[in-house]
Amino acid sequence: MDKNNPTPINDERLTADMKRIRNGSTMLFYVSGNRSNQPEDADISIEAPRRELLAKLIRDNWYWVNDCPECSGETPMWAYVKCDVHNVCIKCKTPRGELTETPWGHQLGFICKPCHDAEHLASKMEALEKFKINDHDEWYFNSTSNIICPHCANQIEPDEIHENTTMDCERCDGEFSVDVEYTVNYSTSIIGERVTA
Repeated sequence: MDKNNPTPINDERLTADMKRIRNGSTMLFYVSGNRSNQPEDADISIEAPRRELLAKLIRDNWYWVNDCPECSGETPMWAYVKCDVHNVCIKCKTPRGELTETPWGHQLGFICKPCHDAEHLASKMEALEKFKINDHDEWYFNSTSNIICPHCANQIEPDEIHENTTMDCERCDGEFSVDVEYTVNYSTSIIGERVTA
C-alpha cells in the first residue's frame, strides 16, 4: 500500500465534505462547519490499520495511503510518521521497537539515546578543545549581549532571563552563574510651555 496504490476506506459514515486531522495513527473526521478541531469533538474517529497510513480524499472518496516519506523516496522537512521498516535510529538504524530508553526527536525521525549521548560527548570534547586553543581571558565573558558559557564559550540566547541565576551549559554540561546587568538611560520631555528667550 503506497501513495500510488491507495486502498479504499470502507466506512459509510465518511463523506467528501468532511475535514480530516491526523492525531498520530488516529484519523479524526469533522463534519463541514465543525470548527473545533479538538480530538474530543471529532464526529468520527478511525484508527489506521498501520501507523504510516493516512486517510486521504481522492476523487470524493477516502483512501488509506502510505505516508512514510522514505517509502516514496521523499526527504521531508520533518518526518512525523514512518513505517516499521523506516522507523529506525538515524545513526545506528536500531528499530524503535527494540529501544530500551526514550529516544530524542530529530528532523529526520529519531536518534536513540546511546547515539545521542555519543554525539553529545563528541560535541563537548570539540568545544573544550577549541576553548583551550582560543585561551579566553575572564573579560571575554563580561558585559555581553548573549550568555557565554565560561567553560566552553558556547553562546546561549538569553531568552527570558531577567535576574541573576545559575545555568548548566547544554554543550559541555558545565555549571555557571549568570549576573544580569542593566544599563541606565534617560529620556526627557518638556513640562508646560517651552522656554524661549
